[in-house]
Amino acid sequence: MDNTETPIETQWIHYRTKSTHYIGTSRWIASRIQKQLWLLAPLLVLATFVLYHSSDLNVDVRIRWQPEPQETPPPVLGPYDVSRSVLGPPTASFRDNLRPNLTYITSFVGGGYTNDFMAYVNIVLLAQLTRRIAIIPPFSPSHIGYGEINIPFGEVFDVPRLAEALHTPVLEWRDVKKDIGLAAGPMSDKLGCWSSWAPMETEGPRAGMGRFNMLEDRLGLDISYTAVPGSCKMPGGHPHVWTWQLATLGFHSGWLSGTQENQPMKSERQSGHRTAPDEQLLCFDLLYYMGTVKPFEWDEEYHPGWQIASKMHFAPRMVQIANSFLMRLFDVQREEYIPPFISIHVRHGDFGDHCDRVKIPKLDCFAPLSVIARRVQEVQDELAGTRPDFNGGEPLKVLMTSDEQDPAWWGDVRNRGWYFVDHGPHGEDTAAKFGKWYPPLLDSVFQSMGTGFVGTDGSTMSLIARRRVQDWQGGSSLFLFGNIVIRGVLAADFVLSMIDVLVELILVRWVQSKQRQANTTLKQQQTPVTTEYASSFGNRAEARANIDVDVRIRWQPEPQEAPQPVFGPYDVSRSVLGPPTASFRDNLRPNLTYITSFVGGGYTNDFMAYVNIVLLAQLTRRIAIIPPFSPSHIGYNESNIPFGDVYDVPRLAEALHTPVLEWRDVKKDIGLAAGPMSDKLGCWSSWAPMETEGPRAGMARINSLEDRLGLDISYTSVPTSCKMPQGNLHVSTWQLATLGFHSGWLRGTQENQPMKSERPSGHRTAPDEQLLCFDLLYYMGTVKPFEWDEEYHPGWQIASKMHFAPRMVQIANSFLMRLFDVQKEESIPPFISIHARHGDFGDHCERENIPKSDCFVPISGIARRVQEVQDELASSRPGFSSGEPLKVLMTSDERDPAWWDDIRSRGWFFVDHGPHGEDTAARFGKWYPLLLDSVIQSMGRGFVGTDASTMSLIARRVQDWQRGPVRDFPWGYPSADDH
Repeated sequence: MDNTETPIETQWIHYRTKSTHYIGTSRWIASRIQKQLWLLAPLLVLATFVLYHSSDLNVDVRIRWQPEPQETPPPVLGPYDVSRSVLGPPTASFRDNLRPNLTYITSFVGGGYTNDFMAYVNIVLLAQLTRRIAIIPPFSPSHIGYGEINIPFGEVFDVPRLAEALHTPVLEWRDVKKDIGLAAGPMSDKLGCWSSWAPMETEGPRAGMGRFNMLEDRLGLDISYTAVPGSCKMPGGHPHVWTWQLATLGFHSGWLSGTQENQPMKSERQSGHRTAPDEQLLCFDLLYYMGTVKPFEWDEEYHPGWQIASKMHFAPRMVQIANSFLMRLFDVQREEYIPPFISIHVRHGDFGDHCDRVKIPKLDCFAPLSVIARRVQEVQDELAGTRPDFNGGEPLKVLMTSDEQDPAWWGDVRNRGWYFVDHGPHGEDTAAKFGKWYPPLLDSVFQSMGTGFVGTDGSTMSLIARRRVQDWQGGSSLFLFGNIVIRGVLAADFVLSMIDVLVELILVRWVQSKQRQANTTLKQQQTPVTTEYASSFGNRAEARANIDVDVRIRWQPEPQEAPQPVFGPYDVSRSVLGPPTASFRDNLRPNLTYITSFVGGGYTNDFMAYVNIVLLAQLTRRIAIIPPFSPSHIGYNESNIPFGDVYDVPRLAEALHTPVLEWRDVKKDIGLAAGPMSDKLGCWSSWAPMETEGPRAGMARINSLEDRLGLDISYTSVPTSCKMPQGNLHVSTWQLATLGFHSGWLRGTQENQPMKSERPSGHRTAPDEQLLCFDLLYYMGTVKPFEWDEEYHPGWQIASKMHFAPRMVQIANSFLMRLFDVQKEESIPPFISIHARHGDFGDHCERENIPKSDCFVPISGIARRVQEVQDELASSRPGFSSGEPLKVLMTSDERDPAWWDDIRSRGWFFVDHGPHGEDTAARFGKWYPLLLDSVIQSMGRGFVGTDASTMSLIARRVQDWQRGPVRDFPWGYPSADDH
């Protein structure tokens, strides 16, 4: 119970009693005599006044409830609070305020409010891809006149809400640097940035130079630009650059290749300095022209920018001002009375230049209002057909926004009964009251508030408004009292409110009298009020729980059943209909979409493919369903092992802020062979375009999981646009993601027809749209093939959050405790882990006719790498700078006993999984020697691995989880690791 309420006299008029009997009765009576209610109004006001002032509301009820005076607690900073991302208040030089352990990204633009908004979305998108903190500039007044001031991003959009929604910090330049808006002077910050515009500017006096903008001066920056590498440019002779190629520049390897290709240009300021692009503050001149698959893709369903843009809600003050305008426009007294409406944006203004260029009169060039009215009717009809709350009754109101200046045009708008906000001196006089920025800003807020929207083709302002209305207003309603729209303060509404107050005050007086009786009884008997007395209040006292607090404090609580479990936002139960079902379709929620894949390329390769499932789930806004691991490397007669037996799925879902399912959550009897009741399913094949020879040319990848999951699949080859141009097995991440949206599905199914299932049914089924599925996702890349060892690879942002399941860690710790002869987990000493992969790598040695003794690195060579790791730990980690060297723990698939004897003779440790050691396979199953080795590798404070081994590559977890150094040793020819 909350004892911190304010005095009741400041709240009473706002209360709405929960006693539905009293208020419901009074409202029913009032609804029958609405015409006579005005006659009662003066009497009701007088009765309310007398009753209120005769009530000692502020004495007996409230005085004794005041809590003890407490000091104001210090503010609790959220995880994304600005103060956690900078060193302090804004400083004269931005460098003095950046935290040395963090990296940032920004850009400078000047292409109009909506274009700049889209560029700022791209800043945040690149921030996510490069694991940086976005610093968003103010909006530049390019469209309203450069004599105007900038307006901070946070005055237009709700930045704290955005950071919470994205689960990442978001800064503005005003958080970092002070005196923003002053012209650059001799104390301006020198900075090196990338220019995405320079490679596009091929003609004229500014050919090959950075994009001109005024924000540099207003931010007090003196910038030297370096052209982005040629690989960033999209083909086709337009100004767009590739999103992922730009992202690589946010990592040292990408920075290195970029600065080797292009040299810094001279600053255009007086200093004329040449400075390479900054690595802590990644910065670009322009990020508007940026695409993942093709140019100008903001109107495509798949565009990842909208996942960010849809979370950029307007700042509370902007919404408040917009609501005040709409209240006056629709003549209502409260925000909740604003009626639902269809918003329109008609862009004429600069679009008239196109009409002039093609010599078409504007009367013929622009759609007349009669055509716009037909579009409005289409939206009205669609709302009536899809939304029960709009099916019947009067048509929705219509609100026009436009930059049209012709008074006659606006007169026609008015004659149609449509509404518009007049921003001029004879209307709201918006510019004079708030500034020149506010007419277009408030129009964009109005547009987003529409229950439906009609816009101008080719206008980015219309494009963004359309997407906002689709996402923000789906299913919302602004009706009051059922489906009756209230305009103004009606007599019935006023009187009904007064009846509410009177009934509540009568209840208060009644409760007070009961309180006094209770207090008298308590003084006489000195016993607490019992639950029988409490029950005598009935539902009326229950309804006024915040008034009878003095009585409630002394009640004895009724026995209660154990509370039901509280499910988190990512609990499995929220993503399926119930327990696993025989057919997966019976368990998928109809309002959700999913993604999965089927693999069989070895434990680590399958792990990487499962990471790619989750990556595509993020890009397509779907829920990943992760299959079990297939025993391709330990024998197909072995059982699968569920992903959640190896990795901590609930922890992964919490870290990713998104649900993650396993097939065992969806479908039961997994592991049985496919039979006549197998689920028929249509999926995409990413392998079919790569299989160009042999009996399976053009067919999907074979895997055992389909049978074990009870699925009968018909595959369709992915479009040729998905294939990477380097002539290998890889497909493009972004191109695959487009297939998760209807427009991409449509293009793909028009290009390729479904293949017959290879099961007896032989069915042909187009790829499923609710459950997006692929045969193989191991060979998938964003920029190039085999990029898991690249810093920029987005998969590692997911893989690093895939921590081992608690039971796996527990077993591994028990092995290590015995190995190191300690009694507690915390006593396990720090060690350097090694993975030496021989096994199937020996096949390469045989093909090349190289003896294995020359093909594999000798143990002495591995020891040199171990010493390098030891030395780096000693120099960078104070805890390891003195004392004995760390212990060394070897993991390997080598079978030669003499090799292991050499390991033992060096004083190195290893877990013996054989019958004379832990006997791991017999105790836990054939999966566990391999799995436990991968857990033990990740526990090292440093790591040494085998070049080209995916298991060694993934063991680089040590870098993220243990902050440890890693090394790889080459192999494959004599003296491969001489250095």
